[in-house]
Amino acid sequence: MKDLDRQTLMLKAKIEFGPRYEYTIRNGGLGPTLFIDAVTRTEATKVRKLAPTEWEGLYVMVIYNSTAEEEKPKKVEDKIVKKPETAES
Repeated sequence: MKDLDRQTLMLKAKIEFGPRYEYTIRNGGLGPTLFIDAVTRTEATKVRKLAPTEWEGLYVMVIYNSTAEEEKPKKVEDKIVKKPETAES
């Protein structure tokens, strides 16, 4: 596969699956393989739902760093809003 073809496919993958992931094309055990590198397991799960097992003639592998920490959702505390007191006459 020519380098221009690889870059074109990686650009198409970024458009289709999202620009926040890293894309590489290498020869794997099942032939040319598109590797999508997600940072966390949660992100990998999201992109796996978008990406088919085979795409544009490439086998698709979604990988992630198992030591990367997941972002914890920020806890939003309910604030009690007090009504201003009115002066009674």
